[in-house]
Amino acid sequence: MATYTVTTANWNDPSFWNSITESSGGHTLDLSQLSSSYTIIYDANGAITAISDGTTTFTIGESGTTGNDATLGPNTDWSYFSQIIGSQGNESLSGSAGSDTLDGGDGNDFIAGEEGLDWIFGGGGSDTVDGGAGNDTIFGDNADSGFATGASLRGSYANQVNTDLSGYQSPPITQVLQTGQVAHVWVNEATTANSLNITPQIRIANADGTWATEQVELSNLVAVDDSNSYDWDNMDVDLLPDGNLVISYVRSSAESGGDEPVFSIIDPSAIGTPAQYVVENIEIQSNDTTTQESPPLTTVLDNGNVLFVWSNNALTDDNPTMELQGRIYDPTTNSFLSDQFTISDIAVDGTDSADVDNLDVVQLQGGNVVVSWARSNVETGGTEPVYRALDEDGTPVSNTFEIQEIDDTTYESPADIVALQDGNWMAFWIDNGYSDDSATMILEGRVFDASGNSVTGDFPISIDAVDGYDGYDVENFSATLLGNGNVVVGYVENSASGGYDNSPQFSIVGPDGTVVAQDVEIAQSPDHIWPGAPIIAAIGDSGHFVAVFADGNQASGGATGLNFRIYDGNGNPVTDEIELTNASDGSALSGLDTFDWSQVDVDYNAFNNTFTVSWVGVDDGSNSGVYTSGPIAGVTQGQNDGADSLSGGDGADDIYGQGGGDILEGGAGNDMLDGGTGDDTIVMGDGYANDYIIGGEDDAGTDRDLIDASSVTTDGVDVVLSGSERGSISSDEGSAKFSEIEDFILTEQADSFQGTNSSTGHRVDGGAGEDTLIGGPGNDTLHGGSDNDTLSGGAGDDVLYGGAGDDVFTYAPGDGMDSIADFNVDNSGTLNDNDNTNNDFINLRPYYNTLFELWADQQDDGILNQSNTTDTNGNAVDYSGNTQFDTDGTPNNEGLYFKGAIGDETFFTAENTGIVCFAKGTPILTLRGEVPIETLKVGDLVVTRDNGPQPIVWIGARYVSGAQMDANPKLKPIHIAPDLSGGHSALILSPQHGLLMNVEGDETLVRATHLARMQGGKARVMQGCRGVTYLHIMFEAHQIVSAAGAPAESFYPGPNAFGALSEAACKEITMLFPELVPQHAQQSYGPHSREFAAFRQLPDHLRALSPPA
Repeated sequence: MATYTVTTANWNDPSFWNSITESSGGHTLDLSQLSSSYTIIYDANGAITAISDGTTTFTIGESGTTGNDATLGPNTDWSYFSQIIGSQGNESLSGSAGSDTLDGGDGNDFIAGEEGLDWIFGGGGSDTVDGGAGNDTIFGDNADSGFATGASLRGSYANQVNTDLSGYQSPPITQVLQTGQVAHVWVNEATTANSLNITPQIRIANADGTWATEQVELSNLVAVDDSNSYDWDNMDVDLLPDGNLVISYVRSSAESGGDEPVFSIIDPSAIGTPAQYVVENIEIQSNDTTTQESPPLTTVLDNGNVLFVWSNNALTDDNPTMELQGRIYDPTTNSFLSDQFTISDIAVDGTDSADVDNLDVVQLQGGNVVVSWARSNVETGGTEPVYRALDEDGTPVSNTFEIQEIDDTTYESPADIVALQDGNWMAFWIDNGYSDDSATMILEGRVFDASGNSVTGDFPISIDAVDGYDGYDVENFSATLLGNGNVVVGYVENSASGGYDNSPQFSIVGPDGTVVAQDVEIAQSPDHIWPGAPIIAAIGDSGHFVAVFADGNQASGGATGLNFRIYDGNGNPVTDEIELTNASDGSALSGLDTFDWSQVDVDYNAFNNTFTVSWVGVDDGSNSGVYTSGPIAGVTQGQNDGADSLSGGDGADDIYGQGGGDILEGGAGNDMLDGGTGDDTIVMGDGYANDYIIGGEDDAGTDRDLIDASSVTTDGVDVVLSGSERGSISSDEGSAKFSEIEDFILTEQADSFQGTNSSTGHRVDGGAGEDTLIGGPGNDTLHGGSDNDTLSGGAGDDVLYGGAGDDVFTYAPGDGMDSIADFNVDNSGTLNDNDNTNNDFINLRPYYNTLFELWADQQDDGILNQSNTTDTNGNAVDYSGNTQFDTDGTPNNEGLYFKGAIGDETFFTAENTGIVCFAKGTPILTLRGEVPIETLKVGDLVVTRDNGPQPIVWIGARYVSGAQMDANPKLKPIHIAPDLSGGHSALILSPQHGLLMNVEGDETLVRATHLARMQGGKARVMQGCRGVTYLHIMFEAHQIVSAAGAPAESFYPGPNAFGALSEAACKEITMLFPELVPQHAQQSYGPHSREFAAFRQLPDHLRALSPPA
């Protein structure tokens, strides 16, 4: 594809523009040489482009247009440019309906991707970007190849590859094609023994993750052998220089000719047609002299030929005839260049307990090939890793040598070898590699040159010992060359290193053997035992790499999740742990042990700088299935720090704010949004679906990144922090995951925020709606917003704003020094109307015996912290029987500060507490007749109005003395006359107790204190009472019982009633009802048996009320 560069010399030259003649798309227009004085307007759909140098404006139209200063060449449209690189000035760039790459360069740019899969780079300056419809990748600043520092990403989650659900599908082997497409190859019926149905399958995805083909069975290919006893992978898939695929494996014993290494060549551009088969089922060996040969290890050489390496008698062990064979094939002529040849007369080991492949082949810079294998125990020297160097024609250039210099352990593992950028190669192995849980199982390395001569001696790479357990579904260690020339080795630690979790780890080694990073544990949250080793892939030339690992116990054989993290070339993490799938999904990583190659594959795609993770999942709707992440983008952070506004539009977008305080909006679809450094705002709206959000971190860690969900209108959201600054935000729209987020603005509906697991201090604005906000150990600031909210700061020194509405605040021991900034502000009622539901409320009953104590505590230092020694009447106080503010012995660091509080009845009143109960002596109707309430016991059957006899599940009692009632008159009992209640005798109730009455024809619960406030005299406060025992009876659900012949309510564990109980009583009820949350009793316990009437809903006179029939 052509690139046309616009300069200061040709930007206004009609002949330059007219010389651009193309007939199709895919070309690049490069304006980057124009300075910041230039302004560009580019619109692929508007048929015109305008360039101004600040003095004159020059317009260029498409071929055939008129009225412009110049036109493009014959039959050429602006939509033929799929990549636009902007100038250093200000641009307005609008892409076509296809897939565009738009780069604004420096300056303050406006960029619109329109439809299609777009790549958009804002460049320097403060840019406004709209990706439009389609799956877009957007960068606010400059971006180079590699992965962004501080960045994280969405991936495409788990996409099922196979559509045929017959039998168990094997793990996929993926190969990136020359077109940027990704081929997935696997077999079905993968666990069936000796079956002709174990046939290769293929499906190809486009570079953007959309499917280019359906699943196609390569039915002309012979079946794959199912044996689990080979010592390396049963199947290999490699890319030839002409773009075709070579697929090699051991033919099934059920096929004619039996177990033999074979290969076929497939044309991926012709999948689904007869032309897909280039050559079919070619036997690799020329002399079949042994019973069963191994799978061929296939290497496409730099000269385009293909080297196959295999062993004779592959299913035996300690057999000197297990010699390695080789043969070279020329795909341009579809012919072998020679008969098979013996690579070495030193036999390969057949032991099945090696935790890595027994054979490895690499080609070096310069053309030589190194073959490494585990020497058979029948050979002199026993089982050790050995090697031999060959040229491209298969001619040996070295003898067969041991890899290690010093043999100080019994059996070393097979080696994993890596070709270095300087033409040398590096080998890695494990001491005592056939053991398990041994502290001697150290990872070692050594460097050799292209001729097989040693460059270094042995050098240790790990301090921690490597695990030798044979039950993992991936190799226990593997090495990968990075773009910066270093090598990263991933492995799994064994329990002899002092741990139990067998964590996935890696070390990084320079090309000279210098250890750059050692025993870096790949952090998991939560930690799991036996997750296995990571699968590592380099991300282009950036030096970054991705580590993919199981989220769970891979060794047990069960399903696990699958996660990944990105690291830089020095081993520093640049992302959090990111989930691809979890153990509860059908796409969870399968733990079956019967597959014949690794359960996970990772490939980097240089075509669009992405990587793809593929794996075998536990369930495709029938049995095991093939899954892929789709393309996951990789970028390196640019140098510019503009404050950008980036919008993805519809589709699954990847958006990177990078430097500066950016505004990112994913729009509809499963988006990845990464703010980068700076104080960023991530905007969520309707249709946000399963987004992945990264706030990004500054080096100093002082940034404040914000999720703004106020544009979500369809439903409230539930935010749950699973760790510091990370968690999920869920609603009917979907469940977005986030990390590195400090602040939140929630919706205008009823929201919840649960920050218990985050040590960061968060700022949360609940907005309108009845919100429940619970902070964590950090110093949080919680705003309830309008409506009736519930706020709890949790541990830490928190600031709480209830906002408008009647809000409930909670404080528990250990919650630190909290401040309530607007207590009693915007109440809907007064503090002395006997209705504690129409004002702000906080339950302080456990901390104080009387309001006189509380007032005095407020007066002494302006903080409720039990620091006073007397009450306001001068009586000594004793808090020893109360719940304590002080939990750590440090004075004055725990308690409650109320802004504007006064220590008297104008600010703190009895309406902060409430007790619902019957008085002692009240007769209750049971199956054995009426009995005094104090004689009842748990399990007794009480007659209920609605549900017949019901057993009592809890009984409580509390004595209120005259002194307590003098201190708090609202505790005095209410006397109800029988002709009002409908009972046979007077009824004595607590003020908040509900009595069933007819109110305008409807059965309604009316509080005793409200009856006493009405005219008529048949309900009154017992002013002379000098002591009363209130008793509570509770059932599995709220009931109406007969008390002295009158219908009255049972105990209901709402926040006011529950908070007034003793600590012991609360514990008893919580044990009976472990799911009970008093603030949400309607959901956790059940509804009231009848609605309560507010006082304003009642008539003025008691005669308007009547007992129910």
